[in-house]
Amino acid sequence: MDTEEGVEVVWNEVQFSERKNFKAQEDKIRSVFENLTQLEHPNIVKFHRYWTDTHNDKPRVIFITEYMSSGPLKQFLKRTKRNVKRLPLQAWRRWCTQILSALSYLHSCSPPIIHGYLTCDTIFIQHNGLVKIGSVAPDSISHHVKTCDNMKNMHFVAPEYGGK
Repeated sequence: MDTEEGVEVVWNEVQFSERKNFKAQEDKIRSVFENLTQLEHPNIVKFHRYWTDTHNDKPRVIFITEYMSSGPLKQFLKRTKRNVKRLPLQAWRRWCTQILSALSYLHSCSPPIIHGYLTCDTIFIQHNGLVKIGSVAPDSISHHVKTCDNMKNMHFVAPEYGGK
């Protein structure tokens, strides 16, 4: 809970492997987070604030995002599967339209923002059925924290857009 604004929020942290890696990329990281806090779209999880903590051996970026009441779409679908045999096609169409609208917005930014890891775990749903893309952490941030798990979809990104 954000006690200043009186709204529920989520505290996120990205920890970097080494201080020297962070220092070498610090300006770029700040620029990326400044851009992320400027994103305004109804189907993208809102980045409220961010700051860096460089006092430890492993520096980190802390950022506050909007809280999504029903959690990830994957979790919602699992809960729904127990109660309902099949979701109506209209619901799927509405979700897809919202996701495509968010992706179109991200790709039209200057420079374009490539999500790079869009799954049912990074798509969130609110109690009213509004779907939002979250975890918008471009390659310049995740470069120092990548694991095999979050690399699995990167082969779908065209080299001219992914910076590979």
